[in-house]
Amino acid sequence: MSPGCFQSRSAAALARLEGHQEEILQLAIRTGDRSALQALISEMQRAGAMLELLEALAAPAKRESSERMLLAALRAGAQRMLLDALVRHRSWRVRLRVARLLAASGEIALVPQLELLETTERLPRQRRILRWVLSRLREAQAAGPPTELTPATSPAS
Repeated sequence: MSPGCFQSRSAAALARLEGHQEEILQLAIRTGDRSALQALISEMQRAGAMLELLEALAAPAKRESSERMLLAALRAGAQRMLLDALVRHRSWRVRLRVARLLAASGEIALVPQLELLETTERLPRQRRILRWVLSRLREAQAAGPPTELTPATSPAS
């Protein structure tokens, strides 16, 4: 069995351990093995755990944990999923929470993708939210590297 196959099977098993996903994700981050972390995130997406985390953003009791896990996923390469949720999720509350998360992340690598989304978005409210996230990320870029996720203020409507 190849190491990649073993890693994939391990990630699949770990992604399905309900109630321990945040702990597992944090352990995977601490290993520094980017490919293992990406495999775990991919398996969490396949298992539906990432969608559950997005939905949990609307639930105050689960929000903080979900934000931490989604931020870790963002930094591990789940930008596409979060950008998609930002503009397409059915719940406006989740879209706003994702906007706050992305804005507070300090992930400047998102700027080109957000700029593209802003130019192609048809809804004025969505464009305003995208511009708000972009402005926050640009401010973070000017201020220096991010230290920790902090609560963000609400984007203008």
